[in-house]
Amino acid sequence: MGAVDTFKARAELEVFCRAHLIPYCDLGMDVHKLNNGGYFVGGQVALSLPGDACMRCMGLITERRLSQEAARYGRAGGMPQVVWTNGVLASVAVNLIIQLFTPWQETDRRSTCIEFDANQNTLTTSHRIGELGPPSCRHFPTNEAGSPSFDIRDLRAATRMPA
Repeated sequence: MGAVDTFKARAELEVFCRAHLIPYCDLGMDVHKLNNGGYFVGGQVALSLPGDACMRCMGLITERRLSQEAARYGRAGGMPQVVWTNGVLASVAVNLIIQLFTPWQETDRRSTCIEFDANQNTLTTSHRIGELGPPSCRHFPTNEAGSPSFDIRDLRAATRMPA
């Protein structure tokens, strides 16, 4: 699971998970000022499963977003985080993880993105999911993934991390 504040960090976590055939669940929320002086509060929970849509397929990670974020690097801003919205998103994420590892739901699990509109108090499956078609991902072909097992010693050796 990831609940990080940048698209770059999300992309890096997903790359790691995909390389090791690990399901990745990501939470994100933000507050945006509206033209009428009010605010839009919302977020999403994305479940990225090996062999199915990734966060790039879902349109959450894009080169444009990564470039815009890189251009703002170092500028601290007023990006308020709201505890109650994070609680809603965390509950949705826990539900998705429970469904992966228990017989809670008897259907095949696919990658998904659930959007939260705090202004309207709604949770909906992203419209992008219906547009994806059969399970696949052109960004992370399963045959290019590494071993599904992960050993920290392998990472230390590859990156020369101290023991």
